[in-house]
Amino acid sequence: MSGKIYVSQFKDVSFSDARRFSEEIIFLTDKEFRPTNPLEKNNKIAEGIRRDFSSFDPKKDYIILNGNPITIGYVFHLAMEHSKTFRILKWANEQRKYDVMVFDPFDLKLF
Repeated sequence: MSGKIYVSQFKDVSFSDARRFSEEIIFLTDKEFRPTNPLEKNNKIAEGIRRDFSSFDPKKDYIILNGNPITIGYVFHLAMEHSKTFRILKWANEQRKYDVMVFDPFDLKLF
């Protein structure tokens, strides 16, 4: 376990199973992008996410896409800026655990 886990948005969800992959979990935001927010508030949320995600290493780290679809899309966009291939921890409801999914736009794999 050498990498970190970046969670797009903190919600009232247990991430205990994710600790199988790393003890270090970074929650990128607990705020919501909203069309009713003043522009500067949405920009501040985006800046915080970008700052906290800046040390993301696609070879070692994982992403959990959770929360608001706008936040999920923004974190996915930032991940694609780092690399076209990265690891996502996807929740498997039936097994009640996280599975690793390597995102590669040309070859999606579940491990």
